[in-house]
Amino acid sequence: MPRLLSHYKWYIRARAYKLLRRLPSPRALEYCNRYMELCVIHTLSRDDSAHEEREQGLKYIRWTMRFDEELWLLGPHVLKALMSVAEQVDDRMRNICLETLSEVLVIAPERLQYANGIRTLVQASLDGPWSISIAISSTLSHMFDRPETRQYAHAGITLGGIISALTEPLGKDQMLAERAKVAAFMLTQFLKSWSGIQYFLSDQRKDLAALVESLSLADSNCKIILGMLLELFGLSDEFDTIQFQQQPRFDVELLSPFHLPTYTITQTAARTRLFPIDYMRTLLLMVFIDEGLVEALVSVALDLQQPDIADASSTLLKWLAQHPHMPLPEKHVTRFQTLPKLINSALSEGSTRSLGAKRVICKIEGIPSLSMGQLPSQRMDSWASSLASSSRSRSRNSIVMTNNNASVEESLLNSLIKESRVTLDDNAMRWNWDVIRSIILGPMSQSRRLPEEVSISGFLTRLSRFFHPASLEFCDLSRTTGNEEYLEIGRHLIHILISSADGLLLIDESRLLPGIVDEVLKQNSYARRKSREESCFSFARLQMTMSPGYFHFLSEIDSSIGGDSLLERARLFDAYYQVVELSDQVLLIQYILASMSYANEGHARNILRKVASSSQESLRLLVPSFLLYLASDSHCRPGSISAWAIEVLLDLIYDSSPVVRSAAAQCLVLVIDLATENPQLGKSESEARIAYLLDLQPMFDLAVVTDIRPLVLRIIATESGYTYLKEQGIVDSEMEAWGALEGIFYVQSIELDVARALAYGPLFSSSSDGSMMMTTSSQTPSTPAHLFGELTKSTGGREFLQEFEIPRLLFETLANIPWDSALPTDITGLKATLWAIGAIGASRDGYLMLQSYNVIDKIIEVMHQTTSLSLKGTCLYGLALISRNMFAAEVFREKGWLLCSSCYGNYEFAVPKRLETVFNADGWASKGLLDGTSVLSEESMKEPDVTEDLDSVQKEIIEAVIRMSNHVMVNTASKTLMRLRTSHPHYFRLMPLYCKAIHLLGKYRYRLSTRRFIYDVFDVNLASLHEEMIEVAVAAAMSDQEHEHELSQQMRGALSADAGGVSRRFSSSSQHFLQTDSATQRKRASTLQGLTSSVFTRRLTNGLIDNIRPARTGTHTAGAGTTRMPPTPAAPNDNSASNMVV
Repeated sequence: MPRLLSHYKWYIRARAYKLLRRLPSPRALEYCNRYMELCVIHTLSRDDSAHEEREQGLKYIRWTMRFDEELWLLGPHVLKALMSVAEQVDDRMRNICLETLSEVLVIAPERLQYANGIRTLVQASLDGPWSISIAISSTLSHMFDRPETRQYAHAGITLGGIISALTEPLGKDQMLAERAKVAAFMLTQFLKSWSGIQYFLSDQRKDLAALVESLSLADSNCKIILGMLLELFGLSDEFDTIQFQQQPRFDVELLSPFHLPTYTITQTAARTRLFPIDYMRTLLLMVFIDEGLVEALVSVALDLQQPDIADASSTLLKWLAQHPHMPLPEKHVTRFQTLPKLINSALSEGSTRSLGAKRVICKIEGIPSLSMGQLPSQRMDSWASSLASSSRSRSRNSIVMTNNNASVEESLLNSLIKESRVTLDDNAMRWNWDVIRSIILGPMSQSRRLPEEVSISGFLTRLSRFFHPASLEFCDLSRTTGNEEYLEIGRHLIHILISSADGLLLIDESRLLPGIVDEVLKQNSYARRKSREESCFSFARLQMTMSPGYFHFLSEIDSSIGGDSLLERARLFDAYYQVVELSDQVLLIQYILASMSYANEGHARNILRKVASSSQESLRLLVPSFLLYLASDSHCRPGSISAWAIEVLLDLIYDSSPVVRSAAAQCLVLVIDLATENPQLGKSESEARIAYLLDLQPMFDLAVVTDIRPLVLRIIATESGYTYLKEQGIVDSEMEAWGALEGIFYVQSIELDVARALAYGPLFSSSSDGSMMMTTSSQTPSTPAHLFGELTKSTGGREFLQEFEIPRLLFETLANIPWDSALPTDITGLKATLWAIGAIGASRDGYLMLQSYNVIDKIIEVMHQTTSLSLKGTCLYGLALISRNMFAAEVFREKGWLLCSSCYGNYEFAVPKRLETVFNADGWASKGLLDGTSVLSEESMKEPDVTEDLDSVQKEIIEAVIRMSNHVMVNTASKTLMRLRTSHPHYFRLMPLYCKAIHLLGKYRYRLSTRRFIYDVFDVNLASLHEEMIEVAVAAAMSDQEHEHELSQQMRGALSADAGGVSRRFSSSSQHFLQTDSATQRKRASTLQGLTSSVFTRRLTNGLIDNIRPARTGTHTAGAGTTRMPPTPAAPNDNSASNMVV
């Protein structure tokens, strides 16, 4: 079967690879490993016409990687072949070859280092695609993390290609600009990991200094670097919002209650939690500020030739100075406050630079502050306040009436009505809507009764008909920012009509409500099948038109006095009861729920409970976040909306869906905590809500605690909650779970949350200027609640921890696990222990429990001695958690750490003065082969002399092959080879000379086209090499048999005379078996040799296989190219091989 790999037809070779992968193990092919290697590198060098063969050959290489490393077909020659394919941008096999090289870098980096493949990976990653770039950057970060693999990377050199792509001038070359964008993205990925930060700190920050210097030059790279910084510090979304002036949709007010903010945490919980991504960004910002980032941004802002880049630099400068989530030490804040270069330029009168500096100062003053510019707790306050302003809490006086024409006299009302053309023209698009706005917001808004002129003229009747669904005028308008004017006028019109008896009569006469009810009923499944007309509340119209505006009108009516009775007479709630049962009307049900008032018992609460008990999970998922919205600003009393919301949420924690249970538990926690943040409710409201929840006697032991754990941990942090859960046995079961695997799951949860939040990639626009648009998350996840940390907040919990001696056990675990261990289980155990210690020490009482163990010094010692960079990062997170406690802050100050405060002046955490004191990992490779410090052994670097025992022609051939590795000399060398091929063709059929050339291909770097030329210029029969290897293997097998025979003779002579009979019979049968087996093997080998020689040896046949091997006098085919070959003798047919034993 291996001989088929040298067949002249590509599909035969492809099927041979496929069949060889059916072997149990590559060990059966060890005897011909050299032959297999030559066949594979030949296969990889072919063009796309033999794509199936190349694919099967690469699959065979990857198949060998499943077994022991000694069986891998990944020698230097094969790796060089893979690298040549990976460097060819337009090759179809490029991506899978790059992925294979990345896998080799993970499992056997010394092999790739020997072949200089790391440089190939870095350079190829800049050519994309994004999936490959991400895979390579992740692989390199993994290599930087451990000292065992870090020794194959050179600090300051390995990623030099990425840095040079951002620091070298781009000019007008679009390809260089695209490579720079990919380099910026990859650099961002590296700086989001501790191993990447360690790499850039190891070479005295030279790469980061070069990056900042390139930014200060304000050249073609400046725009890309600014985009990278915006993404790195989580400001891309905010910048895009003000850059493109994105307007919020008008229905956000109704739909926002159904979308719980992703990362929501209150001020009380935030003091004992940590935002890991914000902490990492703070450390990165300090490093960039130390390297001159502030001065570089000022230089770019003063550049008058590129105003768009100058504006972006000014915006970034202000946002970094006022970033609420990246607190800085005092000395770094001073760099932003002084800005000496900018101030001095502004004070230098009479110069162009002075005018530019003053313009920048004015620009900075006019830049809007960050919309996310609140503390973590204030972020939730802002969201809760937006909820309070929505439709539920909107009373009939909640609409702010702007009286733009308050001075208009009633005598002029008739002229305004005529000027509006409402009563004169049937086409609403020809009406004067500015005048209509003046009428609606002017005299009519301040009158308790409709003016007589308006009633007589029919103005309101025609205007009401415009908003009727049957007219298809308002509801068919497309959803645009300009058309929101019609919605505003309609809401004011409804408010005016329901404020007077004449208006209510007009609503009844216009049949506005019955028309809306009919459109709702059309969404019933039976009605949709029966009617051919599309309802204005279909999914498409709710998405694309102004139809959701009708729910704003219904909300105005429902919030008015007697409005619910008006809607009930119109049988609107009957229609709602039918629609909320439909699983395909999720969007419509959201609008329905948001438009109703839940202040009192009635249809609204019944409909919401009906949705909460629906059989569809998608409908039940709408309820938890909406109930949180309802309970945000009311006191918890029996019968109140807050108490009712807690009851419904408590029922949902027993739901059959784990997603619904988890959402209900999270919303219950926020219902409790938001009460403390709301100044209208008072600090005691949170305790009142917990007391009401416990009065309901929830049976947490009947629920799935894994899904509702946030709620359990929130209740356990209070005295009454701890007592209640202790009686139910929840505390003991939770302690048992956290002592087993829950601590490990906690580590995995944090790392997954951080990785998910940082996994925002770039989205490059297709504009001609190559502008860069990136998306990133401004809101980052906090560390989840930890059982040990929550228990320290109550007296009973602290006594429980002391009873089980949890602090002592944690420090014993920390001492028993080797800090420099490379085992994943040990690293994960250390991380779980560090997070548990940090959770306890984050509170005042918890820190006092750990103070006797010298907790800060112990964690710092672990951080300095561990060799895992990810574990160093976990130590930093644990120390940051402890430093949030004011009692521990002074200890950190005494140890030389810097205390960071937010832009609001609140202390947040402590950071090390210089990161190099933490990330002091050594073990990086030095300059390498040039100074004798390579990590490769001397034996592996010894190369045989390829010109030994060669004549002058052979030496010239080898020298030409060597020169072909030089891109400048490749043309001359190829002509030399073709000349020698013509004059001395027999030299190119010599197998030893061919093997020397193949050795050079594995030693030097050749392009794929050059490798194809070298393979084609030689005319060797690889099948003969396979025959030689079979002969060697058979000779070795014969020698082993003779050795075994001698051993059996010795054993026979050593047997005692007492057992002679048995021994003679056994020895005789064994000898007979060996002889019989040897004869059988010889016979099978003779048959196999005859078959294979008939296929691969040119001889006369009956015509079936006459042309299996092409004639030497014809055209030699290799890939897609053809070369005229001179006549050569046929390969010798060694008939003696028929006697070999396989």
